[in-house]
Amino acid sequence: MFTHVLRVQGFFDDEPTTKKLYFNLSRREIFEFIRRYDNVKSFEQMIKAVTENEDRYQMVKFIDDLVGSSYGERQGDRFVKNEVIKEAFLNSPEYEAFFNELMEKPQVVKAFYDGIMPANVIKSVMNDPKYKELAEEAKKAEIDAI
Repeated sequence: MFTHVLRVQGFFDDEPTTKKLYFNLSRREIFEFIRRYDNVKSFEQMIKAVTENEDRYQMVKFIDDLVGSSYGERQGDRFVKNEVIKEAFLNSPEYEAFFNELMEKPQVVKAFYDGIMPANVIKSVMNDPKYKELAEEAKKAEIDAI
């Protein structure tokens, strides 16, 4: 599970508030997610295809789909996801702020990706050159921020 804390001002609020966001994908949800994309056999192949494609619209559509599919709300001891929760989040100032962080901070992208994936899936991805490149970018961005 990936959690992320944001300080964001709502559409109708005068004061910013702090919100904790929750994201996770089960192995079954990953298969369902992949199935939505034609001719893709694995999650890694899908990410590679999207990042190598220079089409910004497709990239944004993919990010919205990935983030929306993994977003849920904590309700007691349960992690709840459904279309109402997903659409409410994707149309919120919290998503706008989170999306901006994904676009500007490679370390957030890496933490998000690592956090939403089941451990057995992450192990297979860690050997991928694109993953290693992203990890290096995240490290560099972290050092530059100091």
